[in-house]
Amino acid sequence: MRKIPSITMLSLLIITECLLLLKFVVIPFSSVQADKEIQSYEKWGELALEKAQEKYPNSRIIDYLHIGRENLDNASVEKFKLWLNTNNVEFGVYVDIMFDNRTNQIIKINIKETPN
Repeated sequence: MRKIPSITMLSLLIITECLLLLKFVVIPFSSVQADKEIQSYEKWGELALEKAQEKYPNSRIIDYLHIGRENLDNASVEKFKLWLNTNNVEFGVYVDIMFDNRTNQIIKINIKETPN
């Protein structure tokens, strides 16, 4: 059996400690940040689904995508794309929800079908 030089053992120890630090400090912090981002548009996504179902009551929502947020001066717009199915015909719908940044009060909801 070959003896590992002490400098290599020290390097291995440092690398191990860095990995442990990464596992217990950095990764959980990243997960918390990701959770906050998900929660920030989650309620708007639920509203987008609700409004689309109201506009297309005979359709089934089969999927949706959060496109992103557009930040304006005093307002923001959360943008979603939904896929609906009516009588085995699928089509897309864009739902844009504009709200006041300070109060989160809804300013406008725009729903339009995607071009064919």
